Amino acid sequence: MNTKKRPHLVSIKTILTILAVSCFSLYALFPHTLFFENDALSQDYTFEKSYLHAALNTDPNNEKLRAKLAELHIALSEYSNATNELEKLPKSKRKTELEIKLLYSLWLASGANVDDRFEELSLKVSAYKPWNEDILSIAKALGLNVKLAYYYQTHKKPLIAADYWLTAGEPAKALLLYKNNMSETIAEKAIETALGANEAVQA
Repeated sequence: MNTKKRPHLVSIKTILTILAVSCFSLYALFPHTLFFENDALSQDYTFEKSYLHAALNTDPNNEKLRAKLAELHIALSEYSNATNELEKLPKSKRKTELEIKLLYSLWLASGANVDDRFEELSLKVSAYKPWNEDILSIAKALGLNVKLAYYYQTHKKPLIAADYWLTAGEPAKALLLYKNNMSETIAEKAIETALGANEAVQA
């Protein structure tokens, strides 16, 4: 019985080369209409990375694509490559957001300790405005409860804000929000908060 494997007709290297050439051709033909120009990353990181490198070879000053490549490197934990790409971008809100994401990933990778990196990250997140969903998630992970309380108050979500005031050790501020938004479902919590704020008379 012949157990020899059939030879591969096309090598992996050849396939990757064809893929890269295809990406280059697609960008050359449709530089501003491909789905990769959207803000969100795709799920096919290998194909997207090939496309972005090919596109940037054609259009090295395309800041949007370079920012996406930096974000892709962050997602793949390729922190050195992400840093190199970010250094090529001019100062902008998008660059600041990516710098925060990179610093957050590095902080997590180093053990998520309360250290100098944590302090730097907290300052950057606090200074970034307005928060989007990604930055909001990072703020929650960092435990920036006072900033989160103000955020939810500004976005007209007082009960969520009150919960963050409690977590931040500010029961009096939480009580004020509970009183102004009283309902049967939160009455018990408002009483507990009042007692915690040494305002038993109000309870």
